[in-house]
Amino acid sequence: MEDSYVLPCSTQLLCEDRFSLLDSYELQAPFWELFNALMGEEVNSPRGVIDLLESIAISLRQKTDTDYGFLRDFMNGLKGDFYTRTWPALVGLALEMPSLFPEHSLAILSSKNPQVKLSRRQMTCLVVHQFLCTLTAPTWQDGYQDFHIWYSSEQPHASAVDAYLTALFTYFDRLTDTDDYSPLAADLASWSISYTLHTNQDPLSTAQHTLLPLEVLELSAASTSPEVLGIPDGASVISANKFVGFGRTGTQEETHVGASPECCPAVLVTPPLEDNQALVVVGPEAMIAIAGYGRDARCAEVLLPSGSSAIHQRKWAKRTMLFADALELDVADRRGGLPDVLPGNVERELRKAYTGFRASHITREGSPRYPFSVIYTGFWGCRTFGGNPDIKALIVCSTSEQHAFAVNL
Repeated sequence: MEDSYVLPCSTQLLCEDRFSLLDSYELQAPFWELFNALMGEEVNSPRGVIDLLESIAISLRQKTDTDYGFLRDFMNGLKGDFYTRTWPALVGLALEMPSLFPEHSLAILSSKNPQVKLSRRQMTCLVVHQFLCTLTAPTWQDGYQDFHIWYSSEQPHASAVDAYLTALFTYFDRLTDTDDYSPLAADLASWSISYTLHTNQDPLSTAQHTLLPLEVLELSAASTSPEVLGIPDGASVISANKFVGFGRTGTQEETHVGASPECCPAVLVTPPLEDNQALVVVGPEAMIAIAGYGRDARCAEVLLPSGSSAIHQRKWAKRTMLFADALELDVADRRGGLPDVLPGNVERELRKAYTGFRASHITREGSPRYPFSVIYTGFWGCRTFGGNPDIKALIVCSTSEQHAFAVNL
């Protein structure tokens, strides 16, 4: 597998100038030159944005696979100043890519290179390019590297996709804020976004541990509200797919990632998780709270900054998300009993949960750190994954005891 992901500003990325935008007779031109020309065109309506997206798609992929109907309808409801205030900011950030990423690439996470740490400005640039669909698919991806999956008229769970677009455009609007709440106001030292791949080679512990508090919270609906994210000193467990990222169906992982656009570029640098790996994401600020799963998933609230900028930064800068993929038991044969307890399955889930929770004690450099004050988790590996809630709860509790922090289930 490659050790780096090539960005669209790289001279390695070539395409045909199908619209004769460049003064060149070469059959293949650097995409970035073509992109600069496209971004110079005036855009003042949803139709203009869609025309740009189609031009990018045809230039890069020789075709466009979507009708953009859902995006068009959503953008028809935007504030009138989007094209005079927000759009120019997005254009500027997109064109900053060569200076923000002088190597024109991102390191891909691996056991040898376990962390990618970026400024919020760098992260914003990547999110804008995910919106514009200029990014090529990593070798392990099949087209979920950008947001085009949210643009077509036909959506399996329309209210979930509406929530994801609400989060994205709320994020874009916040970029133009002139106060310290803007994502662009923070420097790398005060507020960065990091993706860290934890790989655990240790054998499972058989030592006895003291039981720690387990608090069960009964919610009227699943939620990504700040009260259940573990901020500022705790963490939340995300029932991830081994292909970490966003989607359009309203799973727990998708709602958490979709509500926090700064989480979305993880798909560019995170290969499929192995059985002894977990992804830890630190620093993404949620733009909205989503209630419900699946067809019931919807935007419950737009999260507005409150308190002083210092309080706001303390609240979100260390927000921690633990992505651990559970076994996919939804299609398992249940005639012989619960697949959760088949040989090897309990051990696998214990190792996976242990690997995620182990991040509470180890920093990127391998030195000790203060453990999380609390961890919030739903029924990890249940619902879509088909796991048994009782067994999964026991697994989460037993692994949390080894790391000495309380769990809210």
